[in-house]
Amino acid sequence: KPPIILKGAECCSSTVRSEKHEKQLAIVARWYQVLKVDNFVFFGTANAIYQLLKSNVEHQATLPRPTRMKYFILDLHGVTGIDLTAKDVFVKVKRLLNDHGITLIWTVGGKIMRKLRRWGILKEEPFDSIDLALRYVEDGCLSRAHKLCEKWLVNNTVRSIFEQQTMATIFSLSVRSDDKSLASTRLRPWGERLNLKEDQMIFTESSQDDNLYMLYDGEVEVQSSDGSCRAVFNGSFFNLDALLISVGSLPGPPTTVCATAKKDTMVLKITKQKFRQCMREDGALAQKLLLTLIVQNENSRPGKKRALWKTDRETSMIKLDTVPFVGSIASRLLLGDDYIIDLTPSQIENFSTIYDIIAADGGGEEIPMTSFADHVKQEARAQGSTLDPEQFNLLIEKSGIDEDGDGSLSKDEFLNFLRGLIIAAIPAKEVDTLKIAYDNALAEHPEGPMDEVRIKALFNNLGFDVKHPGIHAVLGSVDADGDGEVDFDEFMAGVGMMKKLLAQSHDLDNAFLEYKGRATILRRSLVITESASRGTNKGRRRATLTKRLSSLFTAKATAVSHQEESDEVGRGNTQQDISDNDGNDVRKLELEVPDLVAFLKITPEEAEEMIFLADEDDGDDAGTIDRAEFQQLLKTWA
Repeated sequence: KPPIILKGAECCSSTVRSEKHEKQLAIVARWYQVLKVDNFVFFGTANAIYQLLKSNVEHQATLPRPTRMKYFILDLHGVTGIDLTAKDVFVKVKRLLNDHGITLIWTVGGKIMRKLRRWGILKEEPFDSIDLALRYVEDGCLSRAHKLCEKWLVNNTVRSIFEQQTMATIFSLSVRSDDKSLASTRLRPWGERLNLKEDQMIFTESSQDDNLYMLYDGEVEVQSSDGSCRAVFNGSFFNLDALLISVGSLPGPPTTVCATAKKDTMVLKITKQKFRQCMREDGALAQKLLLTLIVQNENSRPGKKRALWKTDRETSMIKLDTVPFVGSIASRLLLGDDYIIDLTPSQIENFSTIYDIIAADGGGEEIPMTSFADHVKQEARAQGSTLDPEQFNLLIEKSGIDEDGDGSLSKDEFLNFLRGLIIAAIPAKEVDTLKIAYDNALAEHPEGPMDEVRIKALFNNLGFDVKHPGIHAVLGSVDADGDGEVDFDEFMAGVGMMKKLLAQSHDLDNAFLEYKGRATILRRSLVITESASRGTNKGRRRATLTKRLSSLFTAKATAVSHQEESDEVGRGNTQQDISDNDGNDVRKLELEVPDLVAFLKITPEEAEEMIFLADEDDGDDAGTIDRAEFQQLLKTWA
């Protein structure tokens, strides 16, 4: 067969990953390609491979730089022999890829590996299988993307919202089917944590284990009945086929026969009895868990392909300048915060159960702050977080959750913290207005349930953007008991959560404007300084310009700070004149590569890739980031 180069989306490792990481890999799949070679390689075969690769690399050079290939996997496991005449061609292959900055990954073994080493071609350590090579490349792509996204955290507002989103995700109660995540904290009451040592067997074929496991932290290898092995990463489930078969969601028999911890590992074990109890007592959670398992089982099937990621452009940020918002009740909620909205009874019950479990792990009635910090780290790892332990410690310290500073966490402190994390306070004078709005909506169909469809319509009438992606988590949380009926207290909690989204969206807008404003000034300073250096009196003119630009930068920073602190200019005035120093409407501004280079002090290549990870446009509109894409970036990569 003639050699064919496969794109990254067509080649996936068997590694079991979380749904969030699968989505991220769909974005960066174009960063790697695979060429599988079979049979005996003569000079003609090798030359055909080189010409195919050369043509592909030349095509890559015509693509936008951030979308070009970064890894190339050359799979020679199917090769039975290589003729000496093909030696120089493989040397040219290595040189071609190296000249274009593409990392060559070899998968080869046996006599072919020894021959390539003897010829001096193979100096790197090859992989034993294409699956291991794909896993290595996928990990590399994810790591590269995560490091780039962390560069956005130079802005304190962005960092603060990132940290809030991390904590909110950990303690999310939403179990809606259209919400793409399932917080492991929600499953914690139904399972038992197990700490495993490296190389410890979790179960064997003879044990006929029918428990479900979720990996918190570490690494697990599972073996299938056909002898193949797969790695399981954080946030993923394993032995799920046994559970799916037992409830009739998958035909039998189970294919997973054993599992081993490849390093020190923590897992959550959910027995079949506990799952059946969950189905009886928390049907919404059980249904969400089943859907999650079915999706993961499909994502883990052999020969799967990833569809290149496309974003629904309707799931954008909350727009403060839309006609429905200006002058609406939602806009007035931003004018004060003297009315504290309580958690719903269902939220209190679920959070209290979680508190009791953490306290029991710590061996007391209250939670030592060290135990709480450990819990947050473990849950975040299960969500795929890449923050290091020190960052978690700082995050928890900054949260102010230990109100009295005694080093332990009471249940009241825990609930107060979670309330403030997900629910914003509102102006007390608007409570009666919201009660009237709720009663009027209820009166329209008094016999029907006040379900999420009607609540969503009511949110829309109040001026909230119900197309915001965060609406799913809000609706899933206010009706966390799953009874399909949202009473007034649950509705008010939803209002507080929608205001929290609205405030965060506005804060991110301000951060976006600060990025653009400071980058513009820095770019101007560079142009003017370079121009001045080419004239006479270079030193004096540079000093004068630097002083003026320094004043301009300080003035701009002060203006941004005042904008964030002023209700009248910021959240309070929904009809504000949003413009930069040149009078341009910033709602139409976009961040470009030179902006990121100037403000973040990174290379153009890094800036291009950062924009690629956030950019949702195709064609002529690609290559820049608008405010909606900037906000979606945090949700996708947080």
